[in-house]
Amino acid sequence: MKLRHIIYVIVAVVAISCSKEALKDDIGHLKELVNGIFTKGKGDGKAYRVYANGIDGTVTVGKEYTGTYADLTLNGEFSPCTVNAAGEFVEVDNTGASGLRAIDGPYKMHVVYPAIAMKPINGHNGINGYLFNRNLAQNEQPVYISNVINVNVNGVYVKEENATGQYIYDASELMLKQQRSKINITFKCGTSITSTTLQDITFKNVIDKGYYRPADGRFYYEADDVVSVDIYNPENAQTGLVLTTGESMKVVENQYILSMDYGEKDSQGVPKWPLPSFEIKTGTSSTQSVTFTAALGWNFLPQNTYDFTITINSMYVDILITASAWVPNNPCEGDISDISSWNITLPLEDGSEHVLEWVEIDGGTGKIE
Repeated sequence: MKLRHIIYVIVAVVAISCSKEALKDDIGHLKELVNGIFTKGKGDGKAYRVYANGIDGTVTVGKEYTGTYADLTLNGEFSPCTVNAAGEFVEVDNTGASGLRAIDGPYKMHVVYPAIAMKPINGHNGINGYLFNRNLAQNEQPVYISNVINVNVNGVYVKEENATGQYIYDASELMLKQQRSKINITFKCGTSITSTTLQDITFKNVIDKGYYRPADGRFYYEADDVVSVDIYNPENAQTGLVLTTGESMKVVENQYILSMDYGEKDSQGVPKWPLPSFEIKTGTSSTQSVTFTAALGWNFLPQNTYDFTITINSMYVDILITASAWVPNNPCEGDISDISSWNITLPLEDGSEHVLEWVEIDGGTGKIE
């Protein structure tokens, strides 16, 4: 979702209905209303929530503040407002109590639509996040989140980190996106063989649901939420899917993965997160087959589609990956952006005419720019 507004900070001192003494934090900082965060709205009647999360090693460590604002007037300022449990606009809050108040200091700030509040993350005391399912549950409302920016709060003002002007950023560049990426798979018979047969594709070691915390840029999940899912079985279980030279077929469509950098490693070079993979079974029957496992150690960007074309040849497997932004079905789903693609080619034989079982692919990782 693009918010096509310019975001400025109101320079005038904000009138606050209660006394400054009543707004003092436990360490003596003034918690003044940060008003006028958004201006030049579209008047779409929607409500948005702003979060400010404190930064470790600073005076704001452990602090979390939030406020809700409505876009009610074309080219006008957003107004503090109340929202219901679904994050929908209820009414303007003329007291300003629903707006953002924060002690002075540095924060990581993001915007979310609908204007829902984060929830406590199970097993992680004192931190909150947004619960995402890999595939949307029935009647689940998609949640759209902005990129996180570093800001400083000083009284009624919010400045982007290191900025000299009294503004945050140009909101026409702000994209609100779901933290989910879409996957499609096409299976193809290469030109060097007469036919190939697909028996099964399993999506292994994938996080099925988790709490996304924007300030940390990652998902928090339970061990039980890391699952393996059968995502393709041929209609004819006896013969499998048989393709001849040059034939191809889309066999998996609209599977999802939670958007995160699965290629990220710790100081010992060990993946920080579960490494998802495709387990692909090919062969003339389910009992006479070879299984290949392709690790997916990439940075899956939010609201991008990843099209995998897996081509089986006599001596190698070729995997073409093409990534592009989702085609918008509604105003919340962003714009088409540049398409990026890359190839991985893997040998099928070890020189002794024995088919290799490829387990995990070193060097098959990368970051999509």
